[in-house]
Amino acid sequence: MLVHKDIRAELIAKMKEYIISFYGADSQPSPDYGRIVNQAHWERLNGMLDGAVIVAGGQTDREDLYIAPTLLDEVKWSDKVMEDEIFGPILPVLEYDDLDQVIEAVNSRPKPLALYLFTNNKQIEQRVMSTVSFGGGCVNDTIMHLVSPYLPFGGVGSSGMGAYHGRHSFEAFSHKKSVLNRPTRINPSFLFPPYNAKKLGLVKRFLK
Repeated sequence: MLVHKDIRAELIAKMKEYIISFYGADSQPSPDYGRIVNQAHWERLNGMLDGAVIVAGGQTDREDLYIAPTLLDEVKWSDKVMEDEIFGPILPVLEYDDLDQVIEAVNSRPKPLALYLFTNNKQIEQRVMSTVSFGGGCVNDTIMHLVSPYLPFGGVGSSGMGAYHGRHSFEAFSHKKSVLNRPTRINPSFLFPPYNAKKLGLVKRFLK
């Protein structure tokens, strides 16, 4: 998560409040809070916490495949947690002060599958949406673009090719076979060499 430096501390404080509001002071017994799918992924995620600046959560239980909702602060692009997709309850917080630098940083890396932008500024919205390449996303929300059957879901470049959902699923898993069938009784001589100015003139007329 990239957040402007002027609101970073306030946003982290709010996120801490809502983690407790959603799952309680201890999320482990909460019936609404899930677990990591297996031990291999638990180990992978737990390794991302080594040496990190943890400002919320961080509690883990290997036997229960549990990792608390965790916020990491003071994160840099070069940190271990930024090397790959996380797929776990760990949110790295990166600070910025120049939107141009953010756009440049994102565009200089593999294309993201999703982008979630939070702003009420229409100019910023248009600027980010028109300059950053990503598979799909939301403005002032997350994940919900997956819900609509009318919106294609998929990546671009290294995040994947093609899209599915609704009609887009049918098109993604169908092959459009192109076949041109020309009758043999029509065989215009201007298509074949030797070529001259007259033949080239006829071809140009047909290609307009």
